[in-house]
Amino acid sequence: MPPLRHLVAQHARSALTDVDAGYRVYSAAHATRLRFILRARELGFSMEDIRGLMGLGDGAAPTCAEVKERTERHLADVRARIADLRRIESVLATTASRCSGAEVPDCPVLDAISNSADP
Repeated sequence: MPPLRHLVAQHARSALTDVDAGYRVYSAAHATRLRFILRARELGFSMEDIRGLMGLGDGAAPTCAEVKERTERHLADVRARIADLRRIESVLATTASRCSGAEVPDCPVLDAISNSADP
């Protein structure tokens, strides 16, 4: 079972009731918790971080300081990924601009990829 489905299922099992039509009905508190999990995933938090943000590891609600620490760690990771993506974008744009797109065997894009793979 994928981690998100597992976490959602873990916290929703006790909250849901099956209706004759096959729908699940959640309490307002559980619906709020499910929205929290989904929104945290949209923001890129790992399942471990979400558990920590919800206080699921030790059963205690996290302090604002703990939440801030997790958030700042995550923000640093996001910024590093953005920097990597910007570098990749620059390399791809430069390489693509060197390509004529003609039906010829020589391709600057493939040359750049091949040459960057050399040790």
